[in-house]
Amino acid sequence: MTTDPSPGSSSAMDVESVAALKIIPPPRSLIGKGEAATGLHLLHYGTFSDLTITCQSTTFKVHKCYLLARGGSFFQTAICGEFVEGHTSVIDLPEDDPDILARLLLYVYAGQYEFGCPQESGSQLPALRNISTTFKLDLPQVFDIVMVHIKIFAAAVKYDITPLRDQARKCFVHSFGQRAEQVCFDKFPRLQDLISAVYNTTPSHESELRDLCVIEAMHERENCKECRDVGSTTLLDTFEAVPEFCADMACCWCDSLEGPAYNCTSCEFNVNWIIRPCACKRWRGICTKKACVEARTATTVCCVCGAKGSLIRTREVAMMTA
Repeated sequence: MTTDPSPGSSSAMDVESVAALKIIPPPRSLIGKGEAATGLHLLHYGTFSDLTITCQSTTFKVHKCYLLARGGSFFQTAICGEFVEGHTSVIDLPEDDPDILARLLLYVYAGQYEFGCPQESGSQLPALRNISTTFKLDLPQVFDIVMVHIKIFAAAVKYDITPLRDQARKCFVHSFGQRAEQVCFDKFPRLQDLISAVYNTTPSHESELRDLCVIEAMHERENCKECRDVGSTTLLDTFEAVPEFCADMACCWCDSLEGPAYNCTSCEFNVNWIIRPCACKRWRGICTKKACVEARTATTVCCVCGAKGSLIRTREVAMMTA
C-alpha cells in the first residue's frame, strides 16, 4: 500500500522538481516539427545549447550552429577566431538592449521579425510586442514601432546580418510611411528623438536610414502647404539638435522636384531620390562616369518599398528601352 509523501519529505521534493521540469517541453517534443518551430523551441528553452550570451542582466543560452550559419561575421569571428569567447563559449554584450538582442535572435533562429512573443513559462525570452504596421496605428504607437526598427537596423549593421538589415530598413519605410499618412513632420510627436536615434546608432557611412529621413523631409517641404508657407518649427529644432541631419539636408536635394526621376526595379514605382556628392567629388550635377553611376545606384533606397540599390534614373531607363 502506498501513501502520499508528506510535505517536506524527499519524495515530495522529487515530485515538485519533476513538476518544475515539466515547465520546459522535453526534447522529444521537437520530433516532427518544422525548421522554424524547431528554431523557436531551441531559442525559447535553450535545449542543447553550447554557447551563452550575456546582455546586461539577461542571459541567452544559444547554439553555435545557428549563429555560424545565420548570425553574421561578428558571431562567426567570436566563435571561430582566436578570442577568449571561442574558448569560454561565453559572449558578453553589455552595451546592447536585451529586447533588441532577443528580436535579433528570433530572426536568426526562425526568420521571425514583425511578430513578437508572449512571456512563456520556462522561456528565456522576454515578452515582445508585435511591431507590424498592417493595421492603422495612432501616432505614439507609430513612434514606438519606428524606434524598434531603427534599433534593429543598428544591431544588424553592428553584427553584419544583411538579411535582417534589409528587413529592418523595409519595415522602417512602411512604418514611417504611416506617419506621413496622418500628419506632417511639424505635428509628429518626438520627431527630434527619432532623427537623433537614426544618426546616433549608426556610423556616417551607413546612410540608408539617414537618406530616407532626408528624402521625407524634402518631400515634406514640397508637399505640405503649411510647412512650405510657414516653415516647420519641429524640423528647425531637429536641425539644431542633430547637426549632421542639417548638413545632409544642405548637401542633398531631390533630383527633380517637378516629377519623379527614378524608377524602382523592385516595386516599379517612380520616385524621387537625393544626390550626394559622388566619389569624384562632383556636386551640383549628376556625374555620368560609370564608376560613379554604379556607386550611386548601389546606395539608393526606394522610399516606397525600402529596396536597396533598386533605383534607376528614368532617363537611363528610357535609354535602355529605346
